Amino acid sequence: MKPRPTRALAAVTAAVLSLLLAACAGVPLSVATNTYPSVPPGYAKTVNLISAEPIAVWVHGDTILGVITVSSELCPPVPTAISASDATTIALTFVKSPNSPCSSSIAPTTHEFKIPEGIDVTAEVTVNIHFDFDGGQDYAVVVRG
Repeated sequence: MKPRPTRALAAVTAAVLSLLLAACAGVPLSVATNTYPSVPPGYAKTVNLISAEPIAVWVHGDTILGVITVSSELCPPVPTAISASDATTIALTFVKSPNSPCSSSIAPTTHEFKIPEGIDVTAEVTVNIHFDFDGGQDYAVVVRG
């Protein structure tokens, strides 16, 4: 009698195949651990829908970096790279959403990231955010410990 694959193995296989298909289709893969519409509790008043400048905050007891972007509600940018050059500098790159069509309604989206190794969350940390589309835009935002 042949052993049957477990559900966990089947789920892992399905996830890997999904990632491979997305990569082959040219869909950008997000490096965020979580992405959701809106903002973390307590930060709603800091979002400016007019300027659309991103915001960086420590969330979940300073264990996760949250970056809030403002864009079309259906087409938030996709974070594709995160790195740290020293204990107080993080670099993030976002690319254009592959979703289409996009809506004209503007809304905040929160992207959560595992904090890169070596970052001092008790210090003032600069998050250099590069939007690699529509001519590119760069922001240096500070998150305080």
